[in-house]
Amino acid sequence: MAAKRFAKPKKQYLPLSKSTFSKLVEGNCIYVDKTRYIHPMVEAGGAYFLSRPRRFGKSLMVSVLKEIFQGNRALFKGYWIYDRIAWEKYPVIHLDFLGIDHRTLGIEKAIANKLDRIAKEYATQCTGDSISEKFFDLIENLAREKETVVLVDEYDKPITDCLEDIKTAAYNRDILRNFYSVLKSQEGKIKFLFMTGISRFTRISIFSELNHLTDITFHKDYSNLLGYTDAEIELYFDAYIHEWLQLHKGSGSSKTQLLEKLKDYYNGYSWNGKDFVYNPFSINHFFNNMEFKNYWFASGTTTSLVKMVKEKGSAVENWEHLEVREQFFDKFDIANININLMLFQTGYLTVKKRLEDAYVLSYPNREVEYALLNNLMEVYSGRSLEDSEKLIKEIKESLEKKQIDSFIQQMKAFIASIPYNLVEADAERFYHLVFYLVLKLLIGKVSPEKYTNLGRIDTVVETGNFIYVIEFKMGSADEAFKQILEKKYYEQYLNQSKTVILFGIGFSVEDRNISGYKSIELSREDLSMYKSPDAVKQLAEQVNNPEGFKKEIYISYAWGGESEEIANRLEAAFKEKGITIIRDRRDLGFKGRIKEFMERIGRGKCVIVVINKKYLESENCMYELIQISKTGRFSERIFPVVLEDAKIYKPIDRIRYVKYWDKEIQDLDEQMKGVSQANLQGFREDIDLYADIRKYLPRLTDILRDMNTLSVEIHSETGFEELVRAAAAKIEE
Repeated sequence: MAAKRFAKPKKQYLPLSKSTFSKLVEGNCIYVDKTRYIHPMVEAGGAYFLSRPRRFGKSLMVSVLKEIFQGNRALFKGYWIYDRIAWEKYPVIHLDFLGIDHRTLGIEKAIANKLDRIAKEYATQCTGDSISEKFFDLIENLAREKETVVLVDEYDKPITDCLEDIKTAAYNRDILRNFYSVLKSQEGKIKFLFMTGISRFTRISIFSELNHLTDITFHKDYSNLLGYTDAEIELYFDAYIHEWLQLHKGSGSSKTQLLEKLKDYYNGYSWNGKDFVYNPFSINHFFNNMEFKNYWFASGTTTSLVKMVKEKGSAVENWEHLEVREQFFDKFDIANININLMLFQTGYLTVKKRLEDAYVLSYPNREVEYALLNNLMEVYSGRSLEDSEKLIKEIKESLEKKQIDSFIQQMKAFIASIPYNLVEADAERFYHLVFYLVLKLLIGKVSPEKYTNLGRIDTVVETGNFIYVIEFKMGSADEAFKQILEKKYYEQYLNQSKTVILFGIGFSVEDRNISGYKSIELSREDLSMYKSPDAVKQLAEQVNNPEGFKKEIYISYAWGGESEEIANRLEAAFKEKGITIIRDRRDLGFKGRIKEFMERIGRGKCVIVVINKKYLESENCMYELIQISKTGRFSERIFPVVLEDAKIYKPIDRIRYVKYWDKEIQDLDEQMKGVSQANLQGFREDIDLYADIRKYLPRLTDILRDMNTLSVEIHSETGFEELVRAAAAKIEE
């Protein structure tokens, strides 16, 4: 059942589908007062140009200017400008290209008809063999007694409407160039000229002679001229905010939460990187429907723009952070359209930051970003996101739950469903972009092509608990993974609390799909280990050597007593299955380096650990356990057998081990105080090891006690069958 709507505020209505100021006032609609920004231009006179995206309030502002120059003071009662200007009436030529039917009539006939209607309105004539002559004559006749005002709304619409038909667009441009040149020749008879549009005029041939226009597009004094500010939202839409809160009463939603969500969805437009405004169209429709939807995007985004992005091979991944110089904004060329510039001018990108000699562009808000990416997904994949809803949901869950194999299989299925004719010649870029679009739409926090001091990471995906560092390569996953290691792409995440997963993905040209992948999981402790070149080499060896450590099963235990007896029985159980366990008593060799062997155990893919009191109080055993932890994926790689005397399941028992190593550190430190510095070589490494054991012990014992391990009795009854099966499966992964 639909939620009951509360009565709309009686004072003022929402200005839906209204861009005429007089109709807003007469219809008791909200007008967000922008007259304080208009005032300086009105007082000074002159010629101005303003570029803003569609449905951003340009036509309403032109209507306000028209009413001001027609002297209709009564309409402005209660507004800022009401008693701040001398109200005079001027003849106004208002050319609104939104209402000029150039497609049906042709541009010349459509403009001629409009000029005739204006002449008739003022009981005069405009004659001539061309629209330029008629325009000249109209200004001449209207300015005989008083200077005229010329307002041109959406000056470039006859061009931007025809970008798919370059021949027509070029023809309309040439006609308009001659037509607008009249404004320069009649400059002395025009008190005020104001032109709006989407594209900036600076280097467009239309304005080659209009060098007297002042462009206020990026001017700091006019940054809030169009669009709504935070303060204006709270002031003018207070009654509607109250209505939304009443509708959601009991949900725990607050005014602050609503305003934050509105900002996330509809704010973010800026032309100076400091002042940010809301999209008026989306705000008004949100308060009309009381739902968060893609109002502005759905109101007029054409498939032709999205298709143009694909055809021109635009770097979609760069749109989150696109640095451009000021000259970028002056390169509107209908024969060679710059897609990034087109996206900026049409409102899909905006200025997020102003640097000393550049601008940083990005998506203005969530509405625009996700709606645009959704449309791109349809173009690149040949299927709508709705069609893929179940698969997309599974892909998202796989990443959030760290189910790597499942994620790869689902992505392969998604890519396999893309029609062959849609795959571009540059297949690596195409697959990279498809991955980016899927991940961005699902997860949100995706940083493509992040730069480090040694290179560029293809994609970084951040979920609630994980950071995926992903590298794509056409061909081998080994090469992709090798690049992650060699370039140390993981280094910038050393201080993160989340688990980092390094992820190399290979693509096959022949199969047109993923050819393989390699990944490794690194905890925060793991990351701190891989700063040195030797450690990186160790990691590469662990991941990339299929016949080395990966096929070996190690056992870590304390010599003597029950622990060694268990180790012997385990070795026999594995031998029956044709698997050889690597253990120090046999494999270390005469005069073998004990520390190197312990580090080798630490790097093993599969390590059986026999835990007892003696093990937890042995510096050598604990060194092995710490090495296993530092190599990463600790809980995946160990197979513990916990003996009864280990006593790690109660906090008080685990604390006793902490105290034991605290005392060992204290005793060794005390003894070292009586030895000269020259004779302490080797002892400092020992105290460092003790400190390391003290540091890692609480976390490692907590992991061990939380693992579901069978008792020694159950293992003995089954001949360690469960453990043997699990370990054998691990080395075959």
